Amino acid sequence: ARRMASVIDPASGLPVLELGAGTGVITKAILERGIKPQQLVSVEYSKDFYERLTRAFPGVDFRLGDAFALEEVLAERRGEQFDCVISAVPLLSFPMEQRVGLLED
Repeated sequence: ARRMASVIDPASGLPVLELGAGTGVITKAILERGIKPQQLVSVEYSKDFYERLTRAFPGVDFRLGDAFALEEVLAERRGEQFDCVISAVPLLSFPMEQRVGLLED
């Protein structure tokens, strides 16, 4: 998780997009990297994980939804520029067409 978060440039001032927050291990590493909670937009598909994450990491902009539907999930933030995208989505579990679509988004 720390290695994944190491690509973030906290000095950029840009928010970070996390896809597939899961249990919050990577979320924690992103915050420890120096990103303020309000500068982290995190997408989680599981309602159970989402509910736990919102309690564990107050201030983070968690979005309950599908990372493969970023246009919808990001809503008003969809045109925003991010410092980087950190993804824990298990891409190899999805068809190639979906993988390519997510990377293009």
